[in-house]
Amino acid sequence: MLLRRIGYLLSLLAAVLMAAYFETYLTGFLLILVLSLPVLAFLLSLPGMLGLRIRLQPQGSGTVRDGTAFWRLETGSRFHLSIARADVRLHFKNRMTGAESSQRLRLLGTPTGSFLTLPADTGHCGLLEARVTRLRVCDCLGLFTLYKRLPAPALLPVLPVPIEPETLPDVQGGPPVLNPRPGGGPGEDYEIRPYRPGDPVKMIHWKLTCKRDQTVLREVLEIQKAEPLLTFDHFGPPEALDRVLDRLNALSAALVEERRPHTVRWLEQGNGRLRSYQIEGRRALERCMAAILACPAPLQGVPTPRVETAGCLCYHIAAEEEP
Repeated sequence: MLLRRIGYLLSLLAAVLMAAYFETYLTGFLLILVLSLPVLAFLLSLPGMLGLRIRLQPQGSGTVRDGTAFWRLETGSRFHLSIARADVRLHFKNRMTGAESSQRLRLLGTPTGSFLTLPADTGHCGLLEARVTRLRVCDCLGLFTLYKRLPAPALLPVLPVPIEPETLPDVQGGPPVLNPRPGGGPGEDYEIRPYRPGDPVKMIHWKLTCKRDQTVLREVLEIQKAEPLLTFDHFGPPEALDRVLDRLNALSAALVEERRPHTVRWLEQGNGRLRSYQIEGRRALERCMAAILACPAPLQGVPTPRVETAGCLCYHIAAEEEP
């Protein structure tokens, strides 16, 4: 841009000197042409400059780590005119790992409705963000510029690589837990507790009620497996975190296939908030993984607390098997 303006000023200076030293029809016409050319070029390019529209989006809804993925930069115009010249600056970021890069594109004579494909960096898991940080359009001579409104950023999730789920006997078959059976019914295991408003009358234990000063009932219990609680540390080198997410995704997907409800929990390093997702199906697992990929993961952080509660068995997933 600066070189073009310097070149035009030198051309204008040469035309002025020629008109001053050689008072002819040709030099006068040349001076008028040099003076009016930028105005004419700007007026001719103005509809295309004002009507330029750019949209940035990913090709596809997502990919796995080390997979092939592209960004798609589409250009359009309200007046169906070609782009004389445009300067586009792009910024790419992995929201989880924090890796950033930038790229500059120059569009020259690009017809409306065309598009460019740019490769996406899928080397690590995370939520990739592509953003246009500057969009400048110029006239055909490159002397005048307009800054256009920036399009919305594009997002592309990079998911863990599918692997075979490991065998975890402590998670797959945890210690049994006795919980009240909904609706009651016959059973060998039961407990005696005080009557509460709303309890069925048929559950009242009349013999013990007669012996005591309060109404009690017999509540039948049933055996339920302990619900798995999968925890992991959301920090560390990207390579180690990739292996953690591979194991977490495979184990959680296997539990979903077996119709085993479970919980995924991790500690956000930015605000110290403990995030928990109840996983009961494929949709819930997708939402949980999207939240994990969008959460920043620094190299150092605070480990996720490993707390087992009644009816819940905690299993911590690390990059390698823990002794």
